[in-house]
Amino acid sequence: MKLGEALLLRADINKRIHQIQERISASVVVQEGDAAPDDPNALLTELSDLFQQLHEIIAKINAANSAPLGAGTLGHVLLERNILSKRIRAFQDVVAKARDTSGNRYSHSEIKNVRTVNVTELQAKVDTMSARHRQLDTELQMANWAVDIT
Repeated sequence: MKLGEALLLRADINKRIHQIQERISASVVVQEGDAAPDDPNALLTELSDLFQQLHEIIAKINAANSAPLGAGTLGHVLLERNILSKRIRAFQDVVAKARDTSGNRYSHSEIKNVRTVNVTELQAKVDTMSARHRQLDTELQMANWAVDIT
């Protein structure tokens, strides 16, 4: 199995866990005289099986993350991409706030707000980080379909 397949399987298992949890919630308490839509005990058994499958697939994915990629490992590239995503969002928030000058003044007699950051420079940093993020994402996507897991 390729890493990409394992990642898709993990997502599918998580989705199924959520669905089973909803079905259990709808079945554990019913009005007296009514029947539960599903057998909650059977669903709990199925839920336990799904959690075991999730445990196994995540263990395999984590082991695959030690595969070499570039100058580091797949895990290191994932970490770099995830931190870069957070940095990009933070910088984008600053840029958006600095660009928003609407509603600052109602008349010329009110105090004028001024920017304390260079929006152009910040946007250039965001663009550079975004380009690196795309590069890392491409490397990861290629690795997902090249790395075998057992």
